[in-house]
Amino acid sequence: MGELHREFGFWRVARALLATVWRERRASNRVDGLNNHMRRDIGLPEVEVQRRPISLNPWDARF
Repeated sequence: MGELHREFGFWRVARALLATVWRERRASNRVDGLNNHMRRDIGLPEVEVQRRPISLNPWDARF
């Protein structure tokens, strides 16, 4: 670290370090956006879909 600091300077090293941390943070594998079919394919449990309560509003009727 000290050698990098001497060769490139504090701000360049700090910027490279922050860029690396940011890149690693974005590269994490997120599975919360996958649908149940894809979750089953990779061996994860399915997520229960929350159903909306039944509405008796006449404007919600679909014929």
